[in-house]
Amino acid sequence: MPLLDSLSPDITESLPTELGAGTGIAGSFPAGSGFDVSIGALGFLLRPSQAYPYQRSSQQTSKQQIDTSADAGEQSLSAWWTRSQSSWDNGAGVVWYEPGSVAETMNRFASSQGIDVWTEGQFSLLHVMQDQALGALSERFVVAAQRSGVDGYIVVGGTSIVWYTAAGVSGASGTLPTTGCTKPASMGSAVWTGHSGGVSKFVQSTSTVTTPWTASARTQVWWVKGRLIAAIGPSLYELTPAGSGVITALTPLFTHPSATWTWCAVSETPAAIVAAGSDGGDSGAYRFRQEQDSLGQPILSSGEQVVHMPNGEYITNMSIYLGTQLVLCTSRGIRIGQAASTGEVAYGPLTLETSKVLGDIAFYGRFAYVSVTAWLPDGKSGAIRIDLSSEIGKTGLYSWAADAAVTTATSANSVCILGDGRVVLAVGGAVWLQSATVYVASGWLDTGRIRFRTIEQKAFRFARLVATLNGCSLSLTVAGPNGVQNRVADMDATFATDEDMSINIAGSSTLPYISFVVTLNALVGAATATPTVTGLLVKALPAVSAARLIQFPLSVFDREVDRSGNVCYASGGAMARVLALEGAEESGAPQHVIDWRTGEAFIGKVEQVNFDSLAPPDRSESGFGGVAMVTVRRL
Repeated sequence: MPLLDSLSPDITESLPTELGAGTGIAGSFPAGSGFDVSIGALGFLLRPSQAYPYQRSSQQTSKQQIDTSADAGEQSLSAWWTRSQSSWDNGAGVVWYEPGSVAETMNRFASSQGIDVWTEGQFSLLHVMQDQALGALSERFVVAAQRSGVDGYIVVGGTSIVWYTAAGVSGASGTLPTTGCTKPASMGSAVWTGHSGGVSKFVQSTSTVTTPWTASARTQVWWVKGRLIAAIGPSLYELTPAGSGVITALTPLFTHPSATWTWCAVSETPAAIVAAGSDGGDSGAYRFRQEQDSLGQPILSSGEQVVHMPNGEYITNMSIYLGTQLVLCTSRGIRIGQAASTGEVAYGPLTLETSKVLGDIAFYGRFAYVSVTAWLPDGKSGAIRIDLSSEIGKTGLYSWAADAAVTTATSANSVCILGDGRVVLAVGGAVWLQSATVYVASGWLDTGRIRFRTIEQKAFRFARLVATLNGCSLSLTVAGPNGVQNRVADMDATFATDEDMSINIAGSSTLPYISFVVTLNALVGAATATPTVTGLLVKALPAVSAARLIQFPLSVFDREVDRSGNVCYASGGAMARVLALEGAEESGAPQHVIDWRTGEAFIGKVEQVNFDSLAPPDRSESGFGGVAMVTVRRL
């Protein structure tokens, strides 16, 4: 049996307060191997019996509670802790998935690629983007345009301007007078295109190109509120669609005072036009209200600044949808805001934060699409989709997810959406059209970290995935803090289940959190079918270290004979030691505890003191003596 002279305190706990230290009673009943048990500075003999046994037990670490979660069944009264998800339509961007306590994470996930999450209650594969193989050019732009009621899009690049059907078949075409083209602007029956020689008009029905407005500098052009707005350097011009001439010979609608200012976007509200730009340092947007001149003819007012960006952040693109919802692409990411009828603008925090280049903006239904360069999870270019109808809580943030993807990391210049909702992307000199029938070969979704709102260890035991395979396949993997993916299940025609599946993470029986990756694989060969996932469930048990309780039946008398036969006596000593034990219980101060019989030594907290007096009073002693049942929690 080892002899313990001292014990260093556990540095993770408070320093112990020695029970009995500084009192005379500690001198009469000192802690040491002469006694069975030492608590603080006092020594005690054990007096176990059938009525007063020495006991060791554990304390329950989880508690029974009523389920008040927003999702029925979560945190139920059973032993299992569960976390389930049956929709992902609030988009990407979470680190921790905690819908019960952080409402803003409801129906969200960490990230994805090649996955369509926008149908409530499920996710599946996106349709694939297909290179239209239009030949080598350094840069092209696209805009949606119809011809004789047929859905299609215009492609501009070099000196070429061509209309394509929604199936990617070329139709009307024309030739621009110079290169250096910019994104075309559709006015319905015709398309206006800026380039290094001015502004040209392309009429799809006749395949004719005219250049009524000329310039000696690269010109950008927008069609807003039935007006043709052109930008050259820091100046904005209003062009007459039926007129002609040299653009720079006109009186500018507005010229920014910074000579290095460049306009990047012009959009509209019901009663105003809003233009945005920057000079590399300063950035903002200006409104031009629709007014009347002295003859009652509509004119635009002088520019008034309605947006001034924070220092170090500048606008790269801007568009206003249906006259009310604003999308701002900046050097720091994407902000969503509101535009008033008269052009005042209010924008929110960064819905998506990135330093990657954000290009063009297009709208379809409730969604905004933004082209991104080398930003998607695989490092390639493509588009992200933002649900403008889905604000996350009251945060000013909106649901988003990675969307259409190409196989290169070239600059994503331009995006448009066809009438059936398919995406067309101009990435560098290539044009990519989204298929109507073929899915991406494979896509994945990362759920985010699941920890049940506590950093305590958990034993994650089972997962359940509810899916319809449609002849395809999928896999489910799980990872802990080290990020290494561990297989849970692969499902295909030979094996599929919606029953609980075991979670086995190599080298880790308990973890503070886990995350899942679900990988979907399209129908092999044709890729004309996709799996659909409708539910994911995880079950865990708390793995909190058990609290160990030790009950000591202690002999407490004025006169004691220690293990070496030495007599220890103090008048009123029993009462003093009981009071010291009760004082330790009331204060909750940690104490050194040593069981000299076994050599066990630890820091403990006196949880409970029950004292039964057994000694009758006599002439030499107070009669205050008995057995103290002291329960100590091991810390």
